[in-house]
Amino acid sequence: MPEDLKERWQLILGSSREKLPLLLDTLNKIDIFYHDSDHSYENMSFEFNTVFPFMPENGIIVSDDITDNDAFSDFCLEKKCHYLKLFKFGLLKK
Repeated sequence: MPEDLKERWQLILGSSREKLPLLLDTLNKIDIFYHDSDHSYENMSFEFNTVFPFMPENGIIVSDDITDNDAFSDFCLEKKCHYLKLFKFGLLKK
C-alpha cells in the first residue's frame, strides 16, 4: 500500500454484527459498502439493513456471491432500489 494512503486505512478484525454498527456510528455516513464476508442469508441481510440508513441517495452497495442465497434480491425488492446482477456480483443504488 502506498505510504500516503496508510494513514487513511484501518484494519478492523471481528464479526460484522459486533464491529459494523460501531464503525457506522463513528463514520455517520458511507457512500459505498462492499460485502464479501459471511455469505449466509442472515448475515448478508444484517449487513445490508445496517448500512442502508447511513447511505446518502445514490449510495452504492456492492456484494459478492449473491447467488449463494436470496438476501441481495430480497433486499433490493424490499427497498425498491435500482440494482444490477452480473453473474455472482451485485450492485445496488439507493
